[in-house]
Amino acid sequence: MKGQYIIVNEILIFAIGLAITSFVILNFALLENTLKEKATRSQLSLVSDAIASAIVIVGKTNATNMTVSFSVPETVSEQPYLMRIHDANGRVCERGERCLLNISTASVSFTREIFKLEESYNLRGSVHSATRYVQVRSAGGTIDLLRG
Repeated sequence: MKGQYIIVNEILIFAIGLAITSFVILNFALLENTLKEKATRSQLSLVSDAIASAIVIVGKTNATNMTVSFSVPETVSEQPYLMRIHDANGRVCERGERCLLNISTASVSFTREIFKLEESYNLRGSVHSATRYVQVRSAGGTIDLLRG
């Protein structure tokens, strides 16, 4: 009878060790996903700051035709992304509409509103990060987001 207790004890110790190992692995996987999402959002926010700044520079300068060119990272958190200007319905942003700048990867999307220019300009454009260079161009009453 004594030998059976030893076997049952060893099986229970093995099961507890397996449960602890599984718990640690799952927690690290969840932590990694959470941190990666936060890092991606942060990087998308920085890219949107650069684009929004270029849009404001082009929009607030009194020049009739102006272009601001700059480079953007090819990937954020090892994922390519799409930069897009649109209205609340996903269409071209016409004068007087609420304009949004959306930057999205396959798993994370970041959207910010473009203030103070929607009354003066039509805003439009879409660029994929693989181009690495972006142009923000004003021509007449339109500001375009273009490949550089």
